[in-house]
Amino acid sequence: MKIMNRIEIQKWLLRWLHGQGLETDATTRSEVVVTVGDGKITWTCRIICENAPATVHYLSRLPGRLPESLVANMAIRLLDLNRQIRFGQFSLDSQRRTITFRLTQQITKDAPLDIQFCNAMTLSHRIMTTHGQILLLFLDSITSNSVHKLNLIEQTPPLHEYENN
Repeated sequence: MKIMNRIEIQKWLLRWLHGQGLETDATTRSEVVVTVGDGKITWTCRIICENAPATVHYLSRLPGRLPESLVANMAIRLLDLNRQIRFGQFSLDSQRRTITFRLTQQITKDAPLDIQFCNAMTLSHRIMTTHGQILLLFLDSITSNSVHKLNLIEQTPPLHEYENN
């Protein structure tokens, strides 16, 4: 397989996503947004394809915004958490007060693309769901609201509003 540009990677990615029965919510020249869920719990992943080197970024954001009073405390918690996970990283946008998980994958010619996409999407989903739930429980415990009440946090801007968070 030759090294591909971002448009070719995105075409392969779209074919793979649709082959898995996943629908894309929005597609631009460099990104795809996929939402997976049953209506109660959803996982939204913004996937950005880049050239030189051929790279795919998988970004998943926790729902809602942090209260301003928790930003500093959460920044420290995320540093600790990032030391424990092997792939990807959680980041905090202190101005928007949002938490995002990013997994970056360099596309290689040594493995089929469908296997590369599958591994990265599965890993991104697994890390975000396990650690994201822990972060939400932590937020809930320090704000003294019910466990699944994410309305304690202000509404989050749409995923497409983010530059390269």
